[in-house]
Amino acid sequence: MIKIGKIVGSFGIKGELKLFPYTNDLEMFFNFDELYYLSKSGEYSKLVINIIRQHKNMFLLTVEGITTIEEGLYLIEKDIYIEESSLPELNPEESYVFQLLDCQVYSAEGEYLGLIKDVFSNGAHDIYVVEHEGQEILIPIIPEVLISKDITNKIVTLKVLPGLLD
Repeated sequence: MIKIGKIVGSFGIKGELKLFPYTNDLEMFFNFDELYYLSKSGEYSKLVINIIRQHKNMFLLTVEGITTIEEGLYLIEKDIYIEESSLPELNPEESYVFQLLDCQVYSAEGEYLGLIKDVFSNGAHDIYVVEHEGQEILIPIIPEVLISKDITNKIVTLKVLPGLLD
């Protein structure tokens, strides 16, 4: 299961729920018929979507079985998941952030640099947050730096530019 958002509140009096997305690809939310959350027992429970619509930087959901504010209160602050198979296919050079997390990072010379702990964008390109010798280093993922990504084996190879590890 892949975490894609969080229920952050209710909207109106008819049980609509506010979903904050954890992705920049907002269009993909319109392709889902069902979402999941972790129940108190630790099992994934299904939410069948009746209506989903975008509202500002969030989504408003109407789900099967919830028709009042009170009926949806138990979902507030719950993370929302989808099955990995529901994700849109990517081009071969693309990857999802969850696939990059905990990838081992090596220099072109074979030196182990650390593990990817986070990925974010600065608007121009992605930045990998790599845990290196007890510290976090920020590595800009530009064509001059990224040599290869092997998502299957969780290995990323980079060209270490002068000053990158300082």
